[in-house]
Amino acid sequence: MDACDDPDRVKTFIRRCSSHFEFIYGYCGRLLREHGQPSATWIGIPSPDTIHIPDTDLSAMMSPGFLHEFALPRYRKKCA
Repeated sequence: MDACDDPDRVKTFIRRCSSHFEFIYGYCGRLLREHGQPSATWIGIPSPDTIHIPDTDLSAMMSPGFLHEFALPRYRKKCA
């Protein structure tokens, strides 16, 4: 409902959450590398570098318009 009522506020929230995720993800990845530990995902694939599998579960519950406006920009950035 918030995305319909105040889309700019939702986009600001998404950017804020994303920047926190990127900080924490980078911090944890550095800690693992500094200690010679691999990074792993929920599917159990270890990597000597950081690894992340973007989830798209929420996209199944969005209209195509909402997906393109709110989620797709983040998915693209994560995959880059």
